Amino acid sequence: MSPDEVTAHILARSSLFYSRSSGPGGQHRDHTENRAELIVGVDALVGLPAPVAAVLRRGLRLDRRAPRITSQRDR
Repeated sequence: MSPDEVTAHILARSSLFYSRSSGPGGQHRDHTENRAELIVGVDALVGLPAPVAAVLRRGLRLDRRAPRITSQRDR
């Protein structure tokens, strides 16, 4: 399985949320969703080859908690 296939597999089984960012930004900020949060849970590894899943589980520390990756745009 190529790295691109593993990435696509994980992203297809992860949760992606959009919301309004916090902080300054004026009226426009109150009407647009300019914050994204990706949550990768252990379920995202289901269906991957066992050695790949083991490396990712250990590397992402999925036995502790699901990693949250957040990006937001400030004005």
